[in-house]
Amino acid sequence: MPIERLPTKVRPYAYRLREWMKTDAPPIIILGLMSIIVGIAYVSTAPIPPYHPIEMVTFIGFFGVLWICDGLVLLVCAFRPRSKVSGLAVGVAVGLCYAWAGSLVAQFMIVPDHSIRYLSRAALYVVVGTLVLYVVWLKSTLVREETTLPTAEEVRDVLRGDAS
Repeated sequence: MPIERLPTKVRPYAYRLREWMKTDAPPIIILGLMSIIVGIAYVSTAPIPPYHPIEMVTFIGFFGVLWICDGLVLLVCAFRPRSKVSGLAVGVAVGLCYAWAGSLVAQFMIVPDHSIRYLSRAALYVVVGTLVLYVVWLKSTLVREETTLPTAEEVRDVLRGDAS
């Protein structure tokens, strides 16, 4: 629904919400929440043997804490989306997504039974990481120009041919 059709009292809030949605904050919040959920899944489960190769590097709780910490930093960075810290946190989250995808693909090649599960999970991590990179690239290439209407004097000058 166009904002112009909303009640007059609501329009300023709708305009602010629309402008906020154009920032980097919403994708950073989504990525932060996803990271926290993945981390909680690793921390809250009972100790299990490694599920795929990257989990053999260290104990499973380490990765859970890493995902959660990065997610929390991302949520904090939603208030300063163009900061260097937010760029670093997004990079860590994307790196974790690609590391998990690579590890799951390796497991797909190692374990012949139920291997399609590993490949499908790897695809999800690749999609998330790639979408985040795409959004970051897209937002960095968009030029936000503020348009202002010319004043009456400027219009008069143009019509008279006096504009430079």
